[in-house]
Amino acid sequence: MRKDPSFEEGWIVDIAFEFGRAEGTKEKAKVTKGRVLRVVARLLITISVILLAAWFVSNMTAGSVDFWRAVIVLLVLAAAEWYLRASQTRGRD
Repeated sequence: MRKDPSFEEGWIVDIAFEFGRAEGTKEKAKVTKGRVLRVVARLLITISVILLAAWFVSNMTAGSVDFWRAVIVLLVLAAAEWYLRASQTRGRD
């Protein structure tokens, strides 16, 4: 009876080693002009939305919610979201 080569000792280890070596040779993400533009655009949109939302909350509550306090809270939430998203995508690479 012939043995299946996939069950031979070392065959799977060789594949895993080659896969790891191929993954290790991937170039790290280079900073490109498009990537920088995406980050800048995302920052501008985030800041615009934060300012608009803080203004809206401050006006809707007749001043009981301070504008600057709302800005700070929303900035903290945006920074936490940015960090979480970055850590999740870093884990996939």
